[in-house]
Amino acid sequence: MVPTPAIAEYLHGIPADEQTDELAALSESFFIAPFDLRAASIAGEIASRKEYRDRFNLANRPGRNVMRTDLQILSTAIAFGASHIVTANLVDYNLFAGNRIRVMEVPNMEEQGKLF
Repeated sequence: MVPTPAIAEYLHGIPADEQTDELAALSESFFIAPFDLRAASIAGEIASRKEYRDRFNLANRPGRNVMRTDLQILSTAIAFGASHIVTANLVDYNLFAGNRIRVMEVPNMEEQGKLF
């Protein structure tokens, strides 16, 4: 499963003329989970916690928009019943995931080239 906000992050580095092919390949290989009403509800619940507000709702904080995307990714994974989520941002994801989903570090891998 790949949450749609993660797809948006992925496509950010892909030239526009290649994005259609990338989306087709992703759609064939993965279930693409939308950031829907259920995920939005989970995101709202997490964002309303004091520890979230203290860490990310500060005005003019540079990483604020990044964390909003991460929150959408996390809440989508939870909403669709993923058993775990893989991220390089262990500190924030563990802080906000609670016991709802297992947070795993991105494994070290050799460069594989184009996967699709």
